[in-house]
Amino acid sequence: MNVFHYLTRFKMIINRYCQVSYSQCGEDLILFHLCRAISLDKPTYLDIGAYHPFHISNTALFYELGSRGVNVEPNPEASKLFQKYRSQDINLTAGVSDSAKVMTYYCFNIATLNTFSKKEADKCIREGYLLEDRKKIPVTTLQKIISEQCHGVMPDILLIDAEGSERKIILSLKKLENKPAILCIETVTFTVRGLGEKKRSLINQILEMGYKIYADTFINTIFLKGSYFSK
Repeated sequence: MNVFHYLTRFKMIINRYCQVSYSQCGEDLILFHLCRAISLDKPTYLDIGAYHPFHISNTALFYELGSRGVNVEPNPEASKLFQKYRSQDINLTAGVSDSAKVMTYYCFNIATLNTFSKKEADKCIREGYLLEDRKKIPVTTLQKIISEQCHGVMPDILLIDAEGSERKIILSLKKLENKPAILCIETVTFTVRGLGEKKRSLINQILEMGYKIYADTFINTIFLKGSYFSK
């Protein structure tokens, strides 16, 4: 077999068996497998701290497969990309907290570190990252998003990567009668080497709402409503 035929055959094998993932650690593939397991064909989603329409996105794969949802991203430049490339989604340029207001958004030379939390911003500065700007950005609430953008219906999957605001969002979720079937949330503290500590108290708060851990990629934990485990 010459080199051309070998490469052609190798490409055919790759195309047949490879799996595309846009997530940082394969979370989208785990979520896709979980949705199939609980018979969610085209799940709806609410992605808080969506970051980018494709790069390390947990929802891009679902969008390409026909699912639609709401992306919430406070970075105005990133939000423009969502409007361009994810135009069939609802895209909001906003943060999410426990009340609607305008807050200072700290912007770093690495956009994944952007945060509304001064505590998180100060930590990033101590770690040697460059604070490039402070922007005044509107902040909404989980309740308002569900009411105004989701017609009062909780999406099937709630994804949260809010760099310091996770606890406030989870406390808001706790007050809602209807909760998502699946919850994917960042549960590790930031460190330069990526080996932070797990946010055990945050995880316990979610478990107390009746969720069970389905998978953990260290950076993110994927929870499933406990009721699904008894079916």
